[in-house]
Amino acid sequence: MKQVATILICLLTLGCTRTSIQSLIHPELGDRVYTHICVHGNFDNIELKKAIEDKVASETKKRRVECIKFSEVYSFYSSDDSILADLHAKRVQAILVITPGKAGTTEFYIPPTTTSTTTGSITKTTASGGYRGVNPWSTTTAELYDIQTGNKVWRASASTKGNAFANFKNLARSVGGKIVVKLMQDGLIP
Repeated sequence: MKQVATILICLLTLGCTRTSIQSLIHPELGDRVYTHICVHGNFDNIELKKAIEDKVASETKKRRVECIKFSEVYSFYSSDDSILADLHAKRVQAILVITPGKAGTTEFYIPPTTTSTTTGSITKTTASGGYRGVNPWSTTTAELYDIQTGNKVWRASASTKGNAFANFKNLARSVGGKIVVKLMQDGLIP
């Protein structure tokens, strides 16, 4: 029974992340609701770029917002003018640019412990700990630009931390989901 509980706890905590996010809305431009956006994960790492764009696209779809993933459509365009013309043709109203900030890991150490339990003449000894681990963390900035005016409408900064089972892809997915929630809370998407 104890093993089942331990396995269940391990499964529930795998890749666990926490993201906090703060945002600012342009006071004169933040009254518009966007239903067609393009998300651009401005990451050098293609795996993280796709992870964050995929998460934003799947979360916006749940809110009935059309979302184009920049990496799938515009990675090989030669000019900004051709990208902008295509965005207009696809009725995109805003582009969400997500840029990584600082990232790293925090090391920790769990000292070894030994517990002995005696029942009658039988002594059971268990040992745990005695290992090192790392928790990943990252910061991210997100900016929403209105395609029609070219103005920045919204800006957010996020801080994400993961447990020892999390990786940077988990962090990217977490912040992508929180960005969409924050856009909705700020009234910029339905």
